[in-house]
Amino acid sequence: GVELQLGGSDQWGNIVSGVELTRRVEQGKVIGLTAPLLQTADGRKMGKTAAGAVWLSPEKLSPFDYWQFWRNSADADVIRFMKLFTELELSEIEEMAGQLATETGPTFVNALKRRLADECTTLLHGADCLPAIHETADSLFKNKGGNLADLPRVEVAEASISVVDALIAAEFAKSKGE
Repeated sequence: GVELQLGGSDQWGNIVSGVELTRRVEQGKVIGLTAPLLQTADGRKMGKTAAGAVWLSPEKLSPFDYWQFWRNSADADVIRFMKLFTELELSEIEEMAGQLATETGPTFVNALKRRLADECTTLLHGADCLPAIHETADSLFKNKGGNLADLPRVEVAEASISVVDALIAAEFAKSKGE
């Protein structure tokens, strides 16, 4: 049976109900534990029900898209996310935070975002995928040309869907008239 129920603080009621149900039905002892919800600096919830949720499975989210998720973090979230989601030494992160406070312009914060993305992606997918990810990102965003083979692709059978219907399905448009 269940000995520990763990969930976000928004699941407190469900966890308490599960603990009580287990106590009554199975005469078992269960511990309920909640953790604060992860939020971005602007207060948006991070999680599977949030828009743009990040998946750990490469079948649901490619290593490139996983890397991009972290690379696209808001400037205000980078240091906190490094503390929460990497295995970097806190002293190194604090040193980066101090440097970030004095740096002007986007160069340093962008380097930190790339480091965050690299560290998180290495933990989940291993370091072997990073060179291909870097090449793809540089090809897309630094206008260097190069290998775009690692980008996610979707094949559509001929005449199975119109471009307009595909845009609506991908939620780029809400209606055919938009």
